[in-house]
Parts: sequence; structure tokens; C-alpha cells
Amino acid sequence: MLDIAVYSMHYSPRVLRELPYVEYFVERGLTHLAGLRGSRDRLIVLTSRPVVQDVLSYHLREVCGMSEAEEAAARGRLTLMTAGPAENASLAEALCSDAAAMARLRREVEGADRARLHMFAADPSGEELGRRLGVPLSEPSTDLARYWGSKAGGKEAFRLAGVPTARCEPSLCRSADEVAVAALRLARGPGAPERIMVKLNGPEWGDAIGNMVVDTAELVRTGDIGRSIDTILQPWPDFSSEIAAEGAVVEEFLADAECSPSGQGIITPDGEVRVVSSHQQIVRSGQYVGCEFPAPERFVDQIREAVERTGRVLAERGMRGSFGIDFIGRRDGSLVAVEINARKVATSHVLDTVEAAARARLGADGRTPSGPVRYVHRRLHADEMRSLSPGEAVALLRRAGLLYDRARGTGVLLHILGALPEHGYVEATAVHRTREQAVAVLADAESLLLTTAAPGKKALNRLAP
Repeated sequence: MLDIAVYSMHYSPRVLRELPYVEYFVERGLTHLAGLRGSRDRLIVLTSRPVVQDVLSYHLREVCGMSEAEEAAARGRLTLMTAGPAENASLAEALCSDAAAMARLRREVEGADRARLHMFAADPSGEELGRRLGVPLSEPSTDLARYWGSKAGGKEAFRLAGVPTARCEPSLCRSADEVAVAALRLARGPGAPERIMVKLNGPEWGDAIGNMVVDTAELVRTGDIGRSIDTILQPWPDFSSEIAAEGAVVEEFLADAECSPSGQGIITPDGEVRVVSSHQQIVRSGQYVGCEFPAPERFVDQIREAVERTGRVLAERGMRGSFGIDFIGRRDGSLVAVEINARKVATSHVLDTVEAAARARLGADGRTPSGPVRYVHRRLHADEMRSLSPGEAVALLRRAGLLYDRARGTGVLLHILGALPEHGYVEATAVHRTREQAVAVLADAESLLLTTAAPGKKALNRLAP
């Protein structure tokens, strides 16, 4: 088997300006290195920039736990490739326009008995890449993923599955005026919420970019949606123009949120739905900054049931591959589904990395034969950390006894290391037997990285117990 990992996504110029480190998210494809352990399979990982040797060695030795002999054998069955640059293009688009890279890929595919193409998310350029290579994709078709991963499509799937979701206006709004009318209907209806959420419909919007919160009282007083904005991360004229492009949904803002859990599932090629995991998402100012595994215990069974039921609806309509559901856990113990991500999600590569290190499938609740597994994951971002190289960051944690230790099954794993020198960005996951222990270990690792790079600097995220 030949696996080809192209963790390609097309980011809008707005997202790239706000979150420049996302260009290194293609390193999520390195989680497939675990498949080279003890097998004869081959792997091609494609990235937009070369993977530095310290990053590759870290994943092979520390994450996958390969011996020197296993690492040498794995490297013999591994091909790392980069695509030539393409202006404002995803990695898959860049590959399709790189004649030399395509010729090499075709040779690799022709020499394999079977091949699969792994994407982070379905998109037309990924489908075109698969078509040109004659290789099936592990993810759903672009049309299905785009519809069911849209805000309106997710609402429909939850309704069909009987999964509770926030009250919303039934019609997709196509202009700012239509948004204002729909929001006023919600504001003047029974049980009017204090605030109203407006979400751009396209599945590419995330990390609160593409959401707007409206003050209900101000909207009723003025009737002007623009003057009633409470929270927005982009200029209102830009947001308004995006409404005209793909529409927006209007729903109640849930003020009694206790937490933001999520559930992940896979629909197999034969249509079977498997619940992969549950997480508590850590959100600050509406943006995802990390997660904890598993989700709060009081919500795990509800998450499992909602993922299964929604997955069956999606499977019946032809969806295959990975999907995730974001929820709001309310103070009364009820769970409300927010939206579907018809693709791998931010927690996917975290789970894959931990499972590769632990050599165990964790499931939704983290119970394994060797005991419970808990982990806490954070995105760490500070300009000062650009002074650290990937190798130095790994060495720091190793010397302090904080790096993941396979014999104990505890310690810190690092992700997206390539972004460290350019953007001061890295992701860290602390694995332990209890959440409290994982939080403490991660706080120590975070403090060590930052204070080494910038003595006297305070910790980044102030991890709360």
C-alpha cells in the first residue's frame, strides 16, 4: 500500500493575515509516519516547504517510538516532497501545476499495488489531484463535504438526526438586509435571546472568523444590524459582502454555555459510523486555542449518541470519511449541536499523535487496558519563541524530563514544530493519567519554552486547573 498525505487547505487571504502560521498545518500529515512502523507500506508526505531533519527525526523516534533500525527502514519507505509555489493556492493546486512533482508522483503510484490519497479536507484541487493520479481519496467528495459542512447543511443534518441545536431562522440569508429581518424576527419572538449569532454559511470559516454577535436590544431599538454589532473580527463591510457571496444563518446566542465539547467520527467506505473521540475545546475570544481529552464526563455519552445519529444521516446521503461536530454544553447538563466539520478537525492530528505514541486506540472516553489516558493540548504562540529551533525545543523538554516517555506513558508531545523559527508557534500536548497532572506538566513545558526564549517573560496561556 502506498499512502500519499497532502494535508492541503485553501486559506483565504484574511485568514492568512490573521493566522500566518496556518501555512505549516500541512505538517499534520506527519501523523501518517506511524503507519511505517513494522509494515512494508510506503508513504509520501507532501508539504509546501521542506520538513527539516530535526522535525522528521522527532516524529520517527520520539512520537512513533522507532528504534534506530526501525527508523532506518522507515526512511527507506518514506518520500518527502515539496510542491513549487503557487500564488494564493492550496498545496494540492500547487502540486497540480508542478510538472516535475506530478511526474514523480505518477512514477510512485505506478510502482504500487494500491494507493490512497489522504487530505485534511476535501476540495476541488484535491479531487483533481486524485483524478490525475488515478488514486481514490480517503475523504468525502467536495460537493457533499461543502453542503453538509456548511452552517445550513449542519442544521439540516441535526434536524434529520433528532439532535438538539440552537434556535435559528429557517431560511439562509443572502444579504445584510435579509440578516436584519431574520434577526429582528428572532429578537421579537418568544423567549428572545439577549444576543443573536450570525454565521457566514461557508464551511471554510472558523476560529470565530466568519461569526458576528448582535446585541438584541440595540437591534430592536435601531433596526440597524451594522450598528447593533457586539462582537466581530473583521470589518462589517467585508462581512456583509461575504453574506452576499454564500449566505449566512441567524440563530440564538447561547448565553448559558458551560463548555464547548466536540465529537469526532469516521464513516467507513461501507457506510459504518465509528465514534473516534470526544474533546473539550478550549476557546478564547471565540477562537480555538487547544483541547482536552476526553470531553467532560457528564457529556461524553450524549456526544457519542449525537455523533452516531448524525453520522448515520450523513452516511445515508453518501458522506464518507472524517467528520466532527462542535457542541455547546449548557449549565443544565443538556448538549446542543452547533455545526458539522465535514473533514478532519483541529483535534484529529492531536489524537493521531497521542495514539501513535501510546500505541493504543483511545475511543471517546480514554479508557484503555493499561489505565485511563488524559491529555491537554494547547497552541503556543509568541514572537519571542522564534529564537528556538525545533531541535532546541525538543532538547529543552528532554533535559527537563518533560518530553513524552513511552515507558511511563506520560509527558509532552510537540506538533507543527516547523512553524517555530518563523512564527514563534508550536503546539504541545501533555499526556497523563489525570487531567490535573496533564495541566501541570503542560504548564511546566510552556513556561520552560517561553522563559528560555525570553527570560522574564510570563507564561502564554495561564493554564487553569
